[in-house]
Amino acid sequence: MVLKQRHSYRSRTAPLLMFLLAASFLAINLWAASPLLITTASAAARPNVYTVANVSVDAIASNAVAAKKQAQNEGKIKALQQLFKRLVKYTDYPRLPKVDLPTAEALLDMIVVLKEGNSRIRYKAVLTYRFHKTAVKQLLQRAGVAFIDHQAPPMVLVASVTEMTPPASDTETKPPPTGHGVPPITPQPSQPQPDVGTTPAMLNLQPVSGAELERNQLLQNWYQALRALDLRNALTPIKLAPIAPPTSQNAGTYNGSGGHAGRQGASRPHRLVKAQLTKPSGSGKLLLTLQGRDAVGPFANRQSFPIFDNDVKAALAKAATVTLKILEGRWKTSRLGFGDDDAARASAQAARSHDRFTMTARFSGLREWITIRRKLQSISGIYDMQAGAVSPRGASISLTYPGGPEQLAAELAGSPFSLRNEAGQWVLQRQ
Repeated sequence: MVLKQRHSYRSRTAPLLMFLLAASFLAINLWAASPLLITTASAAARPNVYTVANVSVDAIASNAVAAKKQAQNEGKIKALQQLFKRLVKYTDYPRLPKVDLPTAEALLDMIVVLKEGNSRIRYKAVLTYRFHKTAVKQLLQRAGVAFIDHQAPPMVLVASVTEMTPPASDTETKPPPTGHGVPPITPQPSQPQPDVGTTPAMLNLQPVSGAELERNQLLQNWYQALRALDLRNALTPIKLAPIAPPTSQNAGTYNGSGGHAGRQGASRPHRLVKAQLTKPSGSGKLLLTLQGRDAVGPFANRQSFPIFDNDVKAALAKAATVTLKILEGRWKTSRLGFGDDDAARASAQAARSHDRFTMTARFSGLREWITIRRKLQSISGIYDMQAGAVSPRGASISLTYPGGPEQLAAELAGSPFSLRNEAGQWVLQRQ
Protein backbone atom coordinates (compact mmCIF):
# COMPACT_ATOMS: atom_id res chain seq x y z
CA MET A 1 0.00 0.00 0.00
CA VAL A 2 2.82 2.35 0.82
CA LEU A 3 4.60 1.58 -2.44
CA LYS A 4 1.41 2.25 -4.34
CA GLN A 5 1.04 5.64 -2.69
CA ARG A 6 4.63 6.55 -3.55
CA HIS A 7 4.06 5.57 -7.15
CA SER A 8 0.90 7.64 -7.29
CA TYR A 9 2.70 10.66 -5.81
CA ARG A 10 5.51 10.42 -8.35
CA SER A 11 3.10 10.10 -11.22
CA ARG A 12 1.31 13.26 -10.11
CA THR A 13 4.44 15.33 -9.55
CA ALA A 14 6.41 14.24 -12.62
CA PRO A 15 4.74 16.77 -15.01
CA LEU A 16 5.24 19.56 -12.46
CA LEU A 17 8.95 18.76 -12.08
CA MET A 18 9.42 18.71 -15.84
CA PHE A 19 7.69 22.08 -16.10
CA LEU A 20 9.89 23.61 -13.38
CA LEU A 21 13.05 22.29 -15.03
CA ALA A 22 12.01 23.72 -18.40
CA ALA A 23 11.16 27.08 -16.82
CA SER A 24 14.52 27.17 -15.05
CA PHE A 25 16.36 26.40 -18.29
CA LEU A 26 14.44 29.17 -20.06
CA ALA A 27 15.18 31.66 -17.26
CA ILE A 28 18.90 30.87 -17.38
CA ASN A 29 19.01 31.47 -21.13
CA LEU A 30 17.07 34.72 -20.80
CA TRP A 31 19.48 35.83 -18.05
CA ALA A 32 22.46 35.21 -20.34
CA ALA A 33 20.85 36.85 -23.34
CA SER A 34 19.76 40.18 -21.83
CA PRO A 35 20.32 42.39 -18.78
CA LEU A 36 18.14 41.86 -15.75
CA LEU A 37 14.98 43.95 -15.73
CA ILE A 38 13.70 44.80 -12.26
CA THR A 39 10.54 46.71 -11.41
CA THR A 40 11.76 48.12 -8.10
CA ALA A 41 14.75 50.27 -7.17
CA SER A 42 15.99 48.07 -4.32
CA ALA A 43 18.79 46.45 -6.33
CA ALA A 44 20.26 49.82 -7.35
CA ALA A 45 19.78 51.51 -3.98
CA ARG A 46 23.48 51.60 -3.08
CA PRO A 47 25.42 54.53 -4.60
CA ASN A 48 27.53 53.46 -7.57
CA VAL A 49 29.23 55.73 -10.11
CA TYR A 50 28.53 53.11 -12.79
CA THR A 51 24.79 53.51 -12.18
CA VAL A 52 22.90 56.23 -14.05
CA ALA A 53 19.54 56.93 -12.43
CA ASN A 54 16.52 59.10 -13.29
CA VAL A 55 16.84 58.64 -17.05
CA SER A 56 13.61 59.87 -18.69
CA VAL A 57 12.52 58.04 -21.85
CA ASP A 58 9.53 58.64 -24.11
CA ALA A 59 8.79 56.91 -27.41
CA ILE A 60 5.90 56.47 -29.84
CA ALA A 61 5.67 53.46 -32.15
CA SER A 62 3.12 51.33 -33.95
CA ASN A 63 2.22 49.46 -30.76
CA ALA A 64 2.97 49.49 -27.03
CA VAL A 65 5.58 46.71 -27.19
CA ALA A 66 7.56 48.43 -29.94
CA ALA A 67 7.33 51.77 -28.13
CA LYS A 68 8.70 50.25 -24.91
CA LYS A 69 11.59 48.60 -26.72
CA GLN A 70 12.42 51.80 -28.59
CA ALA A 71 12.32 53.91 -25.41
CA GLN A 72 14.53 51.53 -23.43
CA ASN A 73 17.06 51.28 -26.26
CA GLU A 74 17.25 55.06 -26.54
CA GLY A 75 17.69 55.19 -22.77
CA LYS A 76 20.63 52.76 -22.94
CA ILE A 77 22.52 55.04 -25.30
CA LYS A 78 21.61 58.16 -23.33
CA ALA A 79 22.67 56.61 -20.00
CA LEU A 80 26.02 55.37 -21.34
CA GLN A 81 26.78 58.82 -22.77
CA GLN A 82 26.04 60.35 -19.37
CA LEU A 83 28.28 57.78 -17.67
CA PHE A 84 31.22 58.49 -19.97
CA LYS A 85 30.90 62.24 -19.40
CA ARG A 86 30.66 61.63 -15.66
CA LEU A 87 33.96 59.75 -15.54
CA VAL A 88 36.18 61.87 -17.82
CA LYS A 89 37.14 65.55 -18.09
CA TYR A 90 35.23 67.67 -20.59
CA THR A 91 38.44 68.25 -22.52
CA ASP A 92 38.47 64.51 -23.29
CA TYR A 93 34.87 64.35 -24.58
CA PRO A 94 36.01 64.30 -28.24
CA ARG A 95 38.17 61.23 -27.51
CA LEU A 96 35.35 59.16 -25.99
CA PRO A 97 34.42 55.89 -27.71
CA LYS A 98 31.44 55.96 -30.02
CA VAL A 99 28.22 55.11 -28.21
CA ASP A 100 25.76 52.98 -30.18
CA LEU A 101 23.17 50.40 -29.20
CA PRO A 102 25.43 47.30 -29.49
CA THR A 103 28.06 48.98 -27.31
CA ALA A 104 25.51 50.04 -24.70
CA GLU A 105 23.95 46.57 -24.55
CA ALA A 106 27.36 44.91 -24.25
CA LEU A 107 28.21 47.08 -21.23
CA LEU A 108 24.77 46.99 -19.62
CA ASP A 109 24.23 45.05 -16.42
CA MET A 110 20.77 46.00 -15.19
CA ILE A 111 17.71 48.12 -15.90
CA VAL A 112 15.54 49.33 -13.04
CA VAL A 113 12.09 50.77 -13.66
CA LEU A 114 11.40 53.69 -11.33
CA LYS A 115 8.22 54.92 -12.97
CA GLU A 116 6.39 53.99 -16.16
CA GLY A 117 3.20 54.50 -18.10
CA ASN A 118 2.00 53.47 -21.52
CA SER A 119 -0.83 53.64 -24.03
CA ARG A 120 -1.49 51.71 -27.20
CA ILE A 121 1.33 53.43 -29.10
CA ARG A 122 3.36 55.30 -26.46
CA TYR A 123 5.72 54.33 -23.63
CA LYS A 124 7.01 56.82 -21.08
CA ALA A 125 9.17 55.96 -18.08
CA VAL A 126 11.94 56.97 -15.69
CA LEU A 127 14.64 54.28 -15.64
CA THR A 128 17.93 53.47 -13.97
CA TYR A 129 20.73 51.80 -15.92
CA ARG A 130 23.65 50.03 -14.26
CA PHE A 131 26.73 49.15 -16.32
CA HIS A 132 29.52 46.62 -15.80
CA LYS A 133 32.39 48.37 -14.05
CA THR A 134 35.20 46.24 -15.51
CA ALA A 135 33.88 46.40 -19.08
CA VAL A 136 33.48 50.19 -18.99
CA LYS A 137 36.98 50.69 -17.57
CA GLN A 138 38.54 48.43 -20.21
CA LEU A 139 36.78 50.31 -23.00
CA LEU A 140 38.02 53.70 -21.74
CA GLN A 141 41.52 52.33 -21.24
CA ARG A 142 41.62 51.01 -24.82
CA ALA A 143 40.55 54.47 -26.00
CA GLY A 144 43.41 56.03 -24.04
CA VAL A 145 41.10 58.32 -22.03
CA ALA A 146 41.97 59.18 -18.43
CA PHE A 147 39.03 58.71 -16.06
CA ILE A 148 38.16 58.68 -12.37
CA ASP A 149 35.56 56.45 -10.74
CA HIS A 150 36.14 57.21 -7.05
CA GLN A 151 33.44 59.31 -5.44
CA ALA A 152 34.29 62.42 -3.48
CA PRO A 153 33.12 62.77 0.13
CA PRO A 154 29.46 63.83 0.15
CA MET A 155 28.48 67.48 0.42
CA VAL A 156 25.33 69.39 1.29
CA LEU A 157 23.76 71.53 -1.42
CA VAL A 158 21.45 74.35 -0.36
CA ALA A 159 18.92 75.66 -2.86
CA SER A 160 17.95 79.29 -2.36
CA VAL A 161 16.27 82.14 -4.22
CA THR A 162 17.08 85.82 -3.69
CA GLU A 163 14.86 88.86 -4.15
CA MET A 164 13.62 89.31 -7.70
CA THR A 165 14.16 92.83 -9.00
CA PRO A 166 10.90 94.43 -10.21
CA PRO A 167 10.66 95.91 -13.72
CA ALA A 168 11.81 99.51 -14.18
CA SER A 169 8.30 100.69 -15.12
CA ASP A 170 6.87 99.38 -11.86
CA THR A 171 9.48 101.04 -9.69
CA GLU A 172 8.30 104.47 -10.82
CA THR A 173 4.67 103.99 -9.81
CA LYS A 174 4.96 101.72 -6.76
CA PRO A 175 6.25 102.80 -3.33
CA PRO A 176 9.73 101.57 -2.40
CA PRO A 177 9.80 98.09 -0.86
CA THR A 178 10.15 97.68 2.86
CA GLY A 179 11.13 94.88 5.18
CA HIS A 180 11.93 91.80 3.07
CA GLY A 181 11.57 93.70 -0.22
CA VAL A 182 7.77 93.35 -0.25
CA PRO A 183 5.58 96.50 -0.54
CA PRO A 184 3.47 97.10 2.59
CA ILE A 185 -0.03 95.63 2.47
CA THR A 186 -2.86 97.99 3.31
CA PRO A 187 -5.32 96.36 5.74
CA GLN A 188 -9.00 96.26 4.93
CA PRO A 189 -11.12 98.86 6.72
CA SER A 190 -13.32 96.28 8.33
CA GLN A 191 -12.05 93.02 9.78
CA PRO A 192 -14.32 90.21 11.00
CA GLN A 193 -14.10 89.56 14.71
CA PRO A 194 -12.60 86.18 15.63
CA ASP A 195 -14.84 83.69 17.30
CA VAL A 196 -14.14 82.10 20.68
CA GLY A 197 -12.30 79.14 19.12
CA THR A 198 -9.72 81.22 17.27
CA THR A 199 -6.13 80.51 18.37
CA PRO A 200 -3.37 83.13 18.82
CA ALA A 201 -1.49 81.59 15.88
CA MET A 202 -4.47 82.28 13.66
CA LEU A 203 -4.62 85.89 14.81
CA ASN A 204 -0.96 86.39 13.78
CA LEU A 205 -1.40 85.19 10.20
CA GLN A 206 -0.10 87.71 7.66
CA PRO A 207 -1.11 87.82 4.00
CA VAL A 208 1.58 86.86 1.49
CA SER A 209 2.21 89.17 -1.46
CA GLY A 210 2.30 88.08 -5.06
CA ALA A 211 6.07 88.66 -5.24
CA GLU A 212 6.63 86.31 -2.33
CA LEU A 213 4.35 83.69 -3.81
CA GLU A 214 6.31 83.90 -7.06
CA ARG A 215 9.60 83.61 -5.22
CA ASN A 216 8.40 80.64 -3.21
CA GLN A 217 7.18 78.91 -6.35
CA LEU A 218 10.54 79.52 -8.02
CA LEU A 219 12.30 78.06 -4.99
CA GLN A 220 10.13 74.94 -5.08
CA ASN A 221 10.77 74.47 -8.81
CA TRP A 222 14.52 75.04 -8.32
CA TYR A 223 14.57 72.42 -5.56
CA GLN A 224 12.68 69.91 -7.72
CA ALA A 225 15.05 70.51 -10.67
CA LEU A 226 18.03 69.69 -8.47
CA ARG A 227 16.24 66.71 -6.95
CA ALA A 228 15.60 65.23 -10.40
CA LEU A 229 19.36 64.80 -10.93
CA ASP A 230 21.24 61.62 -10.14
CA LEU A 231 22.80 63.04 -6.98
CA ARG A 232 23.60 59.79 -5.13
CA ASN A 233 25.58 58.15 -7.92
CA ALA A 234 27.43 61.28 -9.01
CA LEU A 235 31.19 61.61 -8.68
CA THR A 236 30.38 64.23 -6.06
CA PRO A 237 27.54 62.73 -3.99
CA ILE A 238 25.12 65.46 -2.92
CA LYS A 239 22.70 65.63 -0.03
CA LEU A 240 20.08 68.17 -1.01
CA ALA A 241 19.10 70.20 2.04
CA PRO A 242 15.37 70.49 2.71
CA ILE A 243 13.93 73.94 2.16
CA ALA A 244 11.87 75.87 4.67
CA PRO A 245 8.10 75.97 4.24
CA PRO A 246 6.94 79.05 2.29
CA THR A 247 6.13 81.95 4.63
CA SER A 248 6.63 85.68 4.40
CA GLN A 249 9.38 85.52 6.99
CA ASN A 250 11.61 82.69 5.75
CA ALA A 251 11.01 82.42 2.01
CA GLY A 252 14.07 80.96 0.35
CA THR A 253 16.05 80.55 3.56
CA TYR A 254 18.00 77.69 5.07
CA ASN A 255 20.11 77.59 8.20
CA GLY A 256 22.76 75.22 6.83
CA SER A 257 22.05 72.38 9.26
CA GLY A 258 20.08 70.04 7.04
CA GLY A 259 16.70 71.21 8.29
CA HIS A 260 14.31 74.11 8.19
CA ALA A 261 15.27 77.62 9.13
CA GLY A 262 15.19 78.22 12.82
CA ARG A 263 16.18 74.72 13.77
CA GLN A 264 18.54 74.75 16.72
CA GLY A 265 21.24 72.43 17.95
CA ALA A 266 22.38 71.07 14.57
CA SER A 267 26.02 71.24 13.47
CA ARG A 268 26.92 72.93 10.21
CA PRO A 269 28.41 70.49 7.65
CA HIS A 270 31.99 71.35 6.67
CA ARG A 271 31.27 70.66 2.96
CA LEU A 272 28.36 72.91 2.04
CA VAL A 273 27.60 74.71 -1.21
CA LYS A 274 24.83 77.25 -1.70
CA ALA A 275 23.11 77.31 -5.09
CA GLN A 276 21.54 80.77 -5.13
CA LEU A 277 19.17 81.67 -7.93
CA THR A 278 17.96 85.09 -9.04
CA LYS A 279 15.35 85.88 -11.68
CA PRO A 280 15.53 89.56 -12.59
CA SER A 281 12.12 90.64 -13.84
CA GLY A 282 12.05 91.46 -17.51
CA SER A 283 15.56 90.16 -18.18
CA GLY A 284 14.51 86.81 -19.63
CA LYS A 285 17.22 84.88 -17.83
CA LEU A 286 18.19 83.17 -14.58
CA LEU A 287 21.31 84.09 -12.63
CA LEU A 288 23.00 81.30 -10.65
CA THR A 289 25.68 81.75 -8.00
CA LEU A 290 27.46 78.73 -6.52
CA GLN A 291 29.45 79.49 -3.40
CA GLY A 292 30.80 77.43 -0.52
CA ARG A 293 33.21 74.59 0.14
CA ASP A 294 33.26 71.17 -1.52
CA ALA A 295 35.76 68.30 -1.27
CA VAL A 296 38.31 70.32 -3.26
CA GLY A 297 38.04 73.51 -1.22
CA PRO A 298 36.28 76.91 -1.15
CA PHE A 299 35.08 78.34 -4.46
CA ALA A 300 32.57 80.63 -6.15
CA ASN A 301 31.06 80.38 -9.63
CA ARG A 302 28.47 82.44 -11.51
CA GLN A 303 26.39 81.41 -14.52
CA SER A 304 23.41 82.77 -16.46
CA PHE A 305 20.73 80.82 -18.30
CA PRO A 306 18.32 82.31 -20.88
CA ILE A 307 14.60 81.60 -20.60
CA PHE A 308 13.15 80.65 -23.98
CA ASP A 309 9.40 80.91 -24.67
CA ASN A 310 8.77 81.69 -20.97
CA ASP A 311 9.73 78.10 -20.11
CA VAL A 312 11.27 78.70 -16.68
CA LYS A 313 11.31 75.01 -15.78
CA ALA A 314 13.48 74.19 -18.80
CA ALA A 315 15.95 76.90 -17.75
CA LEU A 316 15.93 75.52 -14.20
CA ALA A 317 16.66 72.02 -15.49
CA LYS A 318 19.61 73.37 -17.47
CA ALA A 319 20.90 75.27 -14.43
CA ALA A 320 20.64 72.14 -12.26
CA THR A 321 22.55 70.05 -14.82
CA VAL A 322 25.32 72.65 -15.06
CA THR A 323 25.52 72.84 -11.26
CA LEU A 324 26.30 69.14 -11.02
CA LYS A 325 28.79 69.34 -13.91
CA ILE A 326 30.67 72.18 -12.20
CA LEU A 327 30.95 70.25 -8.94
CA GLU A 328 32.01 67.04 -10.68
CA GLY A 329 34.40 68.95 -12.91
CA ARG A 330 36.20 70.46 -9.93
CA TRP A 331 36.64 66.99 -8.45
CA LYS A 332 37.92 65.50 -11.72
CA THR A 333 40.35 68.35 -12.24
CA SER A 334 41.76 67.97 -8.73
CA ARG A 335 42.33 64.24 -9.31
CA LEU A 336 43.29 64.14 -12.99
CA GLY A 337 44.77 67.60 -13.55
CA PHE A 338 43.77 70.19 -16.13
CA GLY A 339 45.17 69.79 -19.61
CA ASP A 340 48.11 67.65 -20.68
CA ASP A 341 51.01 69.75 -19.36
CA ASP A 342 53.53 68.28 -16.95
CA ALA A 343 52.72 70.76 -14.18
CA ALA A 344 49.04 69.77 -14.16
CA ARG A 345 49.89 66.08 -14.06
CA ALA A 346 52.39 66.63 -11.26
CA SER A 347 49.86 68.62 -9.24
CA ALA A 348 47.20 65.93 -9.63
CA GLN A 349 49.72 63.21 -8.77
CA ALA A 350 50.72 65.08 -5.61
CA ALA A 351 47.08 65.33 -4.57
CA ARG A 352 46.55 61.60 -5.12
CA SER A 353 49.74 60.77 -3.19
CA HIS A 354 48.53 62.77 -0.19
CA ASP A 355 45.19 60.93 -0.29
CA ARG A 356 46.90 57.59 0.38
CA PHE A 357 48.02 57.11 3.98
CA THR A 358 48.42 54.55 6.77
CA MET A 359 46.97 54.80 10.25
CA THR A 360 46.84 52.67 13.40
CA ALA A 361 43.48 51.56 14.75
CA ARG A 362 43.27 50.90 18.49
CA PHE A 363 40.46 48.79 19.91
CA SER A 364 39.54 46.81 23.02
CA GLY A 365 38.64 43.57 21.27
CA LEU A 366 37.23 41.82 18.23
CA ARG A 367 33.79 43.43 18.47
CA GLU A 368 35.20 46.95 18.48
CA TRP A 369 37.53 46.08 15.60
CA ILE A 370 34.54 44.95 13.55
CA THR A 371 32.75 48.19 14.45
CA ILE A 372 35.72 50.26 13.26
CA ARG A 373 35.86 48.41 9.94
CA ARG A 374 32.14 48.86 9.37
CA LYS A 375 32.39 52.56 10.17
CA LEU A 376 35.19 53.06 7.66
CA GLN A 377 33.38 51.04 5.00
CA SER A 378 30.29 53.24 5.42
CA ILE A 379 32.17 56.49 4.66
CA SER A 380 31.74 57.55 1.05
CA GLY A 381 35.06 58.38 -0.60
CA ILE A 382 37.17 55.71 1.12
CA TYR A 383 38.55 53.10 -1.27
CA ASP A 384 41.36 50.58 -1.58
CA MET A 385 41.29 49.93 2.18
CA GLN A 386 43.71 47.22 3.34
CA ALA A 387 44.41 45.90 6.84
CA GLY A 388 48.03 45.14 7.66
CA ALA A 389 49.33 43.64 10.90
CA VAL A 390 46.46 42.89 13.28
CA SER A 391 46.95 42.26 17.02
CA PRO A 392 44.40 41.74 19.82
CA ARG A 393 44.47 45.49 20.58
CA GLY A 394 45.36 47.20 17.31
CA ALA A 395 45.74 47.04 13.54
CA SER A 396 47.49 48.89 10.75
CA ILE A 397 45.13 50.21 8.05
CA SER A 398 46.09 51.67 4.69
CA LEU A 399 43.46 53.48 2.65
CA THR A 400 42.83 56.27 0.19
CA TYR A 401 40.59 59.20 1.07
CA PRO A 402 40.28 62.52 -0.80
CA GLY A 403 42.09 65.20 1.16
CA GLY A 404 44.13 62.74 3.17
CA PRO A 405 43.99 62.07 6.92
CA GLU A 406 43.04 65.66 7.77
CA GLN A 407 39.82 65.44 5.77
CA LEU A 408 39.02 62.01 7.20
CA ALA A 409 39.51 63.37 10.72
CA ALA A 410 37.02 66.13 9.92
CA GLU A 411 34.58 63.55 8.52
CA LEU A 412 34.78 61.51 11.76
CA ALA A 413 34.13 64.57 13.92
CA GLY A 414 30.96 64.04 15.89
CA SER A 415 31.12 60.25 15.59
CA PRO A 416 32.14 57.84 18.38
CA PHE A 417 35.62 57.64 16.81
CA SER A 418 38.42 60.16 16.39
CA LEU A 419 41.48 60.31 14.16
CA ARG A 420 44.45 62.18 15.63
CA ASN A 421 48.07 62.79 14.71
CA GLU A 422 50.23 61.47 17.56
CA ALA A 423 53.93 62.18 17.02
CA GLY A 424 53.62 61.86 13.25
CA GLN A 425 51.43 58.72 13.37
CA TRP A 426 47.70 58.89 12.67
CA VAL A 427 45.72 56.96 15.29
CA LEU A 428 42.04 55.97 15.06
CA GLN A 429 40.27 55.02 18.27
CA ARG A 430 37.02 55.37 20.17
CA GLN A 431 36.64 58.68 21.94
